[in-house]
Amino acid sequence: MWYNKENYDLIVPIMVCLGKTHYKKLQGLLRLLHIVLLHKSGDQRDEVEKELQEKFHVKAMPDIEKGVAEMCNLSEGIYRDGLEAGMAQGMAQGMAQGKEDSAKDMALSLLDENMPLDFILRVTKLSAERVREIGAAHGHVI
Repeated sequence: MWYNKENYDLIVPIMVCLGKTHYKKLQGLLRLLHIVLLHKSGDQRDEVEKELQEKFHVKAMPDIEKGVAEMCNLSEGIYRDGLEAGMAQGMAQGMAQGKEDSAKDMALSLLDENMPLDFILRVTKLSAERVREIGAAHGHVI
């Protein structure tokens, strides 16, 4: 049975997908989980505690307040981590795009100066096919 002492400390993961439904439409346990887990700011603790009292009759005891504070901070941390990861990924993609644009501009300048293809390839690190595409788009025949 679940109440046997050897089962007390077992961890049982449960996955609940809250989906993209507007939280006002959620009912019961899903609404409770959304309230506690998905607030993006610790500044909303008072709002969370108020709704827990009004909708779910959870009295604000010191342990409950501490738990709500921890859960709000947890969700805020997860949100912040995701935001930082997304920004890092975007910056990396932007830098890669910037390098491509820079190499393209350099190839075009070298083509304008009638430099040989092998020289352009060494300098820009672009493929011959890419240099030919760039040249063709700007009226150069290679």
